[in-house]
This record gives sequence, C-alpha cells and structure tokens, in this order.
Amino acid sequence: MDSMLNKTFEKEICKVTIDPIYSIQTARLYIRQTFKNDLDNFISLYGDEKVMEKYTDGNIRNPERIKIMIDINIKRWEEKNPYSSMSIFDKETNEFMGNIFISSFERSDNTGLLGFLFHQKFWNKGFAKEAAFALTNVFIPYITSVSNIETINEIIAYARPDNLASNKILQFCGFELSEVVEKFGAERFKYSLTLERLKNIRCNREQNTLCI
Repeated sequence: MDSMLNKTFEKEICKVTIDPIYSIQTARLYIRQTFKNDLDNFISLYGDEKVMEKYTDGNIRNPERIKIMIDINIKRWEEKNPYSSMSIFDKETNEFMGNIFISSFERSDNTGLLGFLFHQKFWNKGFAKEAAFALTNVFIPYITSVSNIETINEIIAYARPDNLASNKILQFCGFELSEVVEKFGAERFKYSLTLERLKNIRCNREQNTLCI
C-alpha cells in the first residue's frame, strides 16, 4: 500500500457530520445518508445492466425491490444506525453518482459488509477509491468513537477476480485477502479489514491530521 498516497487521501477528507444528517465531504464528493427522494436515482443505478454485471448475482434490481431496500435503510438511519446505505453526489454539481454502504443488516457476527456502485460515466476516475477510503478509513473510525450503537469489529468485502478495479480499491483501503469463496454462482475474493488493523494503519501514518 502506498502510505504517502493514503495520507494525502485522508487529509482531503474535509468534514464528517452526524447531526442533523450523517455525511462525508471529500475533495470531490458529498456522501450522505440515503433518503426516500433517492429512489429514482437508485432505480437508474441498479437498473443498469453494465453497472450490475459484476455486482452480487449480476442481475438488475426491479423498482419494488429497490424501494424496499431504501425503506429498510431509512428506518436504520432513523435509529441512528450508521451501518446503512449512503448516496454519493458530485460536490460541485450535486449530480448523483452512486451508492456506497457498510451494512450490518441481518448480520449476527459483528461484521459489516462493504459495497459500492457508480454510474458508468464516473468509472476510472478515482471516485470509487475516494468514496471507499472515506467511508472505511475515516467515517467508520469516527463513528465508532462517538456513537453509542453497538459497533462492528470487522469490515468484509467481496470482489470477483476479474474485477480488477474493485480489488485494487479494497487493497488501497487496507483490506487483506482472507479466502476465495463461491458466491452468487461465481468465484469471489473475500477481503477483510478488522477495526484493530484499521487502527494500526491509521496510527502508522505520519502527521495524521483530520478536519473532522
């Protein structure tokens, strides 16, 4: 991992807020908790066959399923549960870009599952790396230090071996390959980032200064 590059990314995290809403601002992105008015944006994102090609089972989501997903996450946000869906916007134009989450929904092992999707026009521009780093390396450590909700102790993520971009992003964020598994009918790399490892990574960065 390029520690100097990671240090630069971390210093570019401008602001984390939890009141009145949960949000993160990076150099180029505004990431906030998901609301009901994100439905049309999510329908467009999760209805794009190319976007969904290497995500979970590879199938697009119908509007009804997406609405249920959003309603579940809205309820979790209302309960002040930060392990829920977040919507990503261009900081300058306010254009919807994608979805990212670390979710503990229906997980009983104190882990959170990381997932992210971006519209095709935002691929290969470093946006996913910026969002994933902000969520895993800044937002989660901050939340665990200020929130009373029961915390997770490990972040899990899956990536297909042929999804080179996602694999590189996870490695950049400090994830370690733990095993190769069969999931959704295809081989997947299973990655792990424990909060203890994350704490050590952050402590090892020189001149660790955050604007939060």
